[in-house]
Amino acid sequence: MQPSKPSQVQPAAQGEGEMPFDDSSQQMAVPSAPPIQEMERIKGYEEIVKPNVTHVTPPPPSYQEATQGASVDRWISNKSLTEDEARALLVAEAKSKCCWGKGAAEGMTISSLQKSTAVHYVLRTFVETRSTEWASVPFKGQPVDGPQNGQAPAPWDIHVQQPEMFRDARMQCEVPHTASVRTCHYCMCLRCGGFGRTRCNSCRGKGVKGVGDNRRQCLSCGGSGKRTCFNCRGHGRIPCPVCEAAGQVKCFVQLTTMFKTHTKDFILEQTPLPDELIRNVPGATLFNETQPLLNPIQSCPEQQVNAASASLIQEHRGLAQTGRIWMQNHVIRGVPVFQCDCQWKDKEFQFFVYGDNRTLHTDGYPQTCCCGCQLL
Repeated sequence: MQPSKPSQVQPAAQGEGEMPFDDSSQQMAVPSAPPIQEMERIKGYEEIVKPNVTHVTPPPPSYQEATQGASVDRWISNKSLTEDEARALLVAEAKSKCCWGKGAAEGMTISSLQKSTAVHYVLRTFVETRSTEWASVPFKGQPVDGPQNGQAPAPWDIHVQQPEMFRDARMQCEVPHTASVRTCHYCMCLRCGGFGRTRCNSCRGKGVKGVGDNRRQCLSCGGSGKRTCFNCRGHGRIPCPVCEAAGQVKCFVQLTTMFKTHTKDFILEQTPLPDELIRNVPGATLFNETQPLLNPIQSCPEQQVNAASASLIQEHRGLAQTGRIWMQNHVIRGVPVFQCDCQWKDKEFQFFVYGDNRTLHTDGYPQTCCCGCQLL
């Protein structure tokens, strides 16, 4: 592979166009590559390295989807909780809260202790997406793989090392045969356009302020209507962060590959316990299936789970329009939930113990204080 011959460093054009106003509040962004209209046309990449193109459409998948829906048997948690255990958990919770009194937990009457099982369905889809954009690095004599070495491969024909399934990753590489060497596009001061001076904001470039007999010379610019550019200090060029003072940059099409796990879930829980609390507590795995393309669960005893599986899988199939689906996994978990209905003095309340780790939740504990108020 022969590197292309780099061009000679050319000074940036200075003082072209209209002199801008001096605006110190304006933030100067560092471009990653020269303006796209100045770049070479790379065959096969004409329509996919534009700023508004966020992905490259993948080729059709080469695998077949699952042939049938999976079946799930009814399951009841074997976890148990006695009234004494429930009381001990609430007492411990009260002791850990600075504004809770433990008297209610110790003296309450438990009127009922009901057990149920929450069902948590989780669908994960591991997707690869690819996008391209122009990028540049300082040119310091390194090899340049340009179009003279052959046609650039299509984005999805470039080999990218695939990570472990369901492990997110971001990778970038130079697309072969797309590189060229150009004069740095950023050495010229973008704030003053290479003039070294900007129009005075105080007098709007006129050199004078006021009208009629009140006309007087502008003190900010000394009557010239121009001020030295504070960004380049009047030189028209700046110490360049793009080319690192090399004067040239190597431009190329950069391929960005994203591996991402898309997750959706559904929770079926019958008590007043907030459903989202089930998501992050341990439970028993009732079902676990992994395939390149899943079919919905069809025979779960809970029909709402079957419907959720069908809906979420259909939604995730739409991910194939912008990326390549490598693998799917869905899991059903059973999470034990205990609802404790209680009374302390004349106040009724309830609390919940849920998950294999016996997490406690209540939002109506009857013995609380605030701002130093005495507990009753």
